[in-house]
Amino acid sequence: MKLDTLLHEATHAATMGIIKLVTQGKITDPKIVKAVQDLVALKDQLFADWKDKRLTDPKVRKHIGAITKSPEEFVAYAMTSPSLQVYLRATPDRRSPLRKVWDSFVKAVLMAIGADT
Repeated sequence: MKLDTLLHEATHAATMGIIKLVTQGKITDPKIVKAVQDLVALKDQLFADWKDKRLTDPKVRKHIGAITKSPEEFVAYAMTSPSLQVYLRATPDRRSPLRKVWDSFVKAVLMAIGADT
């Protein structure tokens, strides 16, 4: 198994349960629910950027179907794909244009796992 695959699957293990429990309505903590909603919004923005041809990196475009398949996949790819990270660090979050998508992503992940400050 390659290291990037191992990291991708480990990210699933760390975050998948929380995301699934929120989407099933079994976690109702407003902070965690908002974090998952933010991750979904960021995933949707990435897909919209791909559709609008603002997303041009061929490595990211090649995997867009998998990346935007679910919030769980988006989180795993964002945590393990250097090409996707470069894009997220350079792209403004449409909901808060002064913030980059990467910053919103990190904040949402930390909030989802209860490690936000």
